[in-house]
Amino acid sequence: MKRATQFVLIILLVIIPFSSFSQKKKPYTFEDAMKFKLIRETTISQNGKWLAYTLVPDRGDRTLYIQSLEDTAKFVFERGSKPKLSPKTDWAAFEILPKQIEIENAGKKDKSKNKFGIMNLSNGRTVERETVKSFEFSNDGRWLAFLYEGGEEKDKKLKDKIVGSQLNLRHLPSGTEIRIDYVAEFLFDSLSNYIFYSVSTKSGNGDGLFYRNLNEEFAPEYEIVSKNNIHICNLAWNESAQKLAFFLSELDNSGKAKDYSIYTWDKEKTNEIVSTKMITSNYYILQVNDINWSRDGSKLFFGIKPISEKYDTKQDFPNYNDTTFYNIDSIAQRADLYLWHWDDPLIISHQKISWNRFKDRYFLCVFDLTKNSFIQLGDSVVNRVFVPKNNNYTIAYSETPYYKEKTWYGDVFDLYLINLNNGERKIIQKRIEENAYLSPNGKYVAYYYQKNWYLYDISNNIAKNITENLDGKFFDIEFDMPSNVPSNGFGCWLDSGNAFIVHDWYDLWKFDCASGNGMNLTNGEGEKEKVSFRIRNIWADKDFYSETETLILQGYNNYTKVQGIYTLLLQNNELKKNLLEQEKKYTVIAKPRYDNKILFTRENYSEYPDYWLSQNLNFTETRKITDANPEIAEFEWGTTEIIRWANSRGDSLDGFIIKPYNYNPKKRYPVYVYFYERFSDRTYNFNPPMLTHRPIPQVYNSSGYIMFLPDIKYYIGNPGFDALDAIMSGARRLIELGIADSTKFCIQGHSWSGYQTAFIVTQTDFFKAACAGAPVGNMTSAYGQIRLESGLTRQFQYEAQQSRIGGTLWDSLDNYIRNSPVFNAKKATTPLLIMFGDIDEAVPWQQGIELYMAYRRLGKNAIFLQYENEPHHPRRYQNKIDYSIKMKEFFDHYVLGKPAPEWIKKGIPYKGN
Repeated sequence: MKRATQFVLIILLVIIPFSSFSQKKKPYTFEDAMKFKLIRETTISQNGKWLAYTLVPDRGDRTLYIQSLEDTAKFVFERGSKPKLSPKTDWAAFEILPKQIEIENAGKKDKSKNKFGIMNLSNGRTVERETVKSFEFSNDGRWLAFLYEGGEEKDKKLKDKIVGSQLNLRHLPSGTEIRIDYVAEFLFDSLSNYIFYSVSTKSGNGDGLFYRNLNEEFAPEYEIVSKNNIHICNLAWNESAQKLAFFLSELDNSGKAKDYSIYTWDKEKTNEIVSTKMITSNYYILQVNDINWSRDGSKLFFGIKPISEKYDTKQDFPNYNDTTFYNIDSIAQRADLYLWHWDDPLIISHQKISWNRFKDRYFLCVFDLTKNSFIQLGDSVVNRVFVPKNNNYTIAYSETPYYKEKTWYGDVFDLYLINLNNGERKIIQKRIEENAYLSPNGKYVAYYYQKNWYLYDISNNIAKNITENLDGKFFDIEFDMPSNVPSNGFGCWLDSGNAFIVHDWYDLWKFDCASGNGMNLTNGEGEKEKVSFRIRNIWADKDFYSETETLILQGYNNYTKVQGIYTLLLQNNELKKNLLEQEKKYTVIAKPRYDNKILFTRENYSEYPDYWLSQNLNFTETRKITDANPEIAEFEWGTTEIIRWANSRGDSLDGFIIKPYNYNPKKRYPVYVYFYERFSDRTYNFNPPMLTHRPIPQVYNSSGYIMFLPDIKYYIGNPGFDALDAIMSGARRLIELGIADSTKFCIQGHSWSGYQTAFIVTQTDFFKAACAGAPVGNMTSAYGQIRLESGLTRQFQYEAQQSRIGGTLWDSLDNYIRNSPVFNAKKATTPLLIMFGDIDEAVPWQQGIELYMAYRRLGKNAIFLQYENEPHHPRRYQNKIDYSIKMKEFFDHYVLGKPAPEWIKKGIPYKGN
């Protein structure tokens, strides 16, 4: 009897631990997705000592984390946001948000304001202040300046005057603060010796520019300029010249600035160096500006504007009187009119969207302090000029000749070289479509044009094609739109600009500027292994690399879909494979300015991309430092698998499936097809389960679906049929492999893939249900409609870009009609759910109406979800969750056979607002 009891106890001891290890996982729900957190607002201190980030749930309050990268210290602050870390000391500052529930309950009225927090990272003690509009640490980390939001009412007589607000200057070691009133703008110098600030009072008395010496006891205030009724802005300090530059203007009787002049201050005196009288005739110096020093302090770059573009946007018409009430001119001038002229360079809708940028645009100039000379660099023709790193030349772009063409093709511009010493311009290349790269030493310009890289030698005025005779693939070999093929990207400059690196499809190539000769830096390893190497330039403010430094690379394997981290030693071109793992994706995130630590992530479908830390550039000592979502282990989380097949033309295609937890290879599953253009490169990406316009794979996996994300291969002229071919051939492959139940497929897409979804179900009855978010229904009407976010017509999309028709409505009309769901709706049998926000800024929501009305007139099953006051992607949470629920109920009914909810059976009648 005793022996039997012992035996039973032994059995129980074996069973209990085993059952604890086989604990059942929970299915994933929409409620779980609402609580899922993303890492956001990441910042790393310049000395590599601290990391700050927020964990942001899909719904609810974020949490700020600040943790040491040297020991186990970690601080947590509820609702902390937008953290900044002191560059060299143990301090942090951040905003403190109200509770999300309070914000939503308050609605538009009585919203709680943000607060401001200052944390001592040596002990975690935090000081809270009221709302601030800006804050900055000094570079040495001893001081924190924070500017409060203005609260005082303006003087009625000075209604146009800019009035400053309270600035607090906190000495962090002691905790003492200096209050300075009416500060409009402030600036620390780069060595933390001074803080400069402009003062703009309510009355105009005491306006001026001041500074405090931060190395003196109590940081006493000194005056630079003091004068009533002036405005000072755009402060800029140059360390080399030890000079401050700023704008100054006297004010008129209403407090509005008159004409700005540019001044410099050098600790001894203040000089006016540029005034409106000195610059080009009929131009003025505007307040909304950007001022930049050359590195040696010999030149100042700033903007000027034609007086003809000094717009007064107020249209105050006098009240009618007995005389003007019937006066035609008086009435007509009040007309609410936009006049669209056939010869407008830019169409009115684009002009309207671009207005804020246009009305504040300026043309770059340079003032040489050594020669006391002013040169205008830009104008209305050459309107994009860049501030260079050298003192002799810069590059610029002119879009003006191609304004009209933007409507049907996209962005095209001419590339110019400008001499900073005399303003002379030369066209280097016409009709380029990618930005060029000026060497830091100002001797060369590298640019891409029609599948090749060119090098322009400035001193010899010669442009040379440097890639035409090389075997590298310097253009995007997968590009399939009816326009010029883009490059694979510029890499970096070397040796102050005497050499540079560009990417081909796989490898890195180095070009010597003196000879123009190129060499494959990665020795063809990329092409051999089908790995595309790309430089990760994570060194802050780095203009070029020396020949002895190490490049950090990311390498993506085009076949296995794995992404790893590599290093390339420039001294001997040694390529090292540092972090590479099957079915994983590694991504470099950041590097501190003064430390060789590297922040990176590792992920796959079931592993969230938490932060990892390498102690060095060789990645020989790494550790995981965050754990954002440990609850993942509790849920049914699927896995991914690559699927390969061929379309009807015999071209190979890739995609992947997301298999449910406890996938059974002997079972055939219902399949949810979700796609866009190419998704296979996301095979090992983590898919955050967030409520958006997309499906949440984890929720559908838990309901028994397999997710299928196929690539599409396009051939110009028939995008709808190309998508049909790719998806149907991929679906057949899943059936052949024994994965899919051929009677239980559904399909969903949004925007471009929403259109493709709507088209596909007019060509086949294969799918049990389909959902099209923001689809184009009729290409012929969509061709001339407006994209509200840019004001551009959609013509360029069809003729040259994503929609891939490749011709105009008149020379390719058959293609427009043949690929339009509306014209093919008579053949549709699949139940279709259509979704649009009625202020969609990308696709006119009337396209959804056209598609719905076609189905309705033909007596076909279509339901249209119109979300009021929503853009291209629903933003308000109630609408995101409603759409997610309805989409799942729709598919569950038609694919899984679940009972139909009332809205599917009977709709929802309008009952007033």
